[in-house]
Amino acid sequence: MFLYFLALTLIVAALGDNKCQHFYVDDYSDCEDKDVQFGYFYNDQYKTCGRYEYCAGQGAEKIMFESEAKCMQECKVSAPSKPSYIEDK
Repeated sequence: MFLYFLALTLIVAALGDNKCQHFYVDDYSDCEDKDVQFGYFYNDQYKTCGRYEYCAGQGAEKIMFESEAKCMQECKVSAPSKPSYIEDK
């Protein structure tokens, strides 16, 4: 029974969407200037979505999002709260 559960877990994990994994800039940034593109990616370390440079044709397109809003929606990132300012009294 335990092996069945383990196998099922591995299958579900393999089928899962991996776009919300961490984007490692160094993995996709070794190219000529003419091949540099911009896209929105999920940053697992900071739990945010942001715009990063990447090299076209190196596979980053598979984990890229069309917009920051789409990234935030799919990866369940909450909108950043407005900064609170400290007033002098």
